[in-house]
Amino acid sequence: EPTEPTEPTEPTEPTEPTEPTVSYSQVQAIYNQACAGCHGEPGFFGVSGGLSLAEGYSYDGTVEVSSGQQRDGMYLIAPGNPEESYLWHKINGTHREVGGSGQGMSPGFFGFNQLPESDLQTIETWILEGALAD
Repeated sequence: EPTEPTEPTEPTEPTEPTEPTVSYSQVQAIYNQACAGCHGEPGFFGVSGGLSLAEGYSYDGTVEVSSGQQRDGMYLIAPGNPEESYLWHKINGTHREVGGSGQGMSPGFFGFNQLPESDLQTIETWILEGALAD
């Protein structure tokens, strides 16, 4: 049976890229408050696992940087993709589920408290929006 031809549709206008809703400075503020105590500036005691989340080091040390020995083949931060971001899994306690190793950043670990849901949402949104620098 022949089908009726469909009406041509109007071409859609390309959508303008939207401005990010989360800035890297918001993510850095979370790192400063919750992470830099153990993941501080290089050269100081307390750069746990060799990962510095201190201001001035965290962006270049995480975005599109291999997670190394803990989970080879995965970036610490994969712009646009939290599920492929090993640091995202570490702060959520799901790093072993993706083949990672090492300690999780679970509540109680060296005094670490689980990040509040609002902080997790901020970091996830920043990653989804492309993990842009300010």
